[in-house]
Amino acid sequence: MKQKILVIDDESEIGLLLSIVASRNGYEAKYSLDLASGAKLLKDYEPDILFLDINLPDGNGLDCIRHFKEQNSNLKIIMISAIDTLVNKQKAIKEGANEFMAKPFDIKQLNTILHKYKNGTY
Repeated sequence: MKQKILVIDDESEIGLLLSIVASRNGYEAKYSLDLASGAKLLKDYEPDILFLDINLPDGNGLDCIRHFKEQNSNLKIIMISAIDTLVNKQKAIKEGANEFMAKPFDIKQLNTILHKYKNGTY
């Protein structure tokens, strides 16, 4: 059974890019453009990995990390943001995120992260 990835990012191009790279790495992937529909997908789709943007039209992804982890304690959360600050990185990790990736993405870094979490081999 393929591991599942969910991307919550307000840029459809990012959701599509991450979905394509994930599927090329053997994952099943879906994406959402806001927190509300992303939270519903998180519950219904039950992903193994969540790529979560910080600045979304209906909220801040950093504020949702703990709640999402409470829903699924095995969920791996990779925060993604164009605002690559030490404060954001520290808050993301403090709240329970596993990784932080700055936009624009380095595909090699993305492939490394996907390989790291493949089938729980982290």
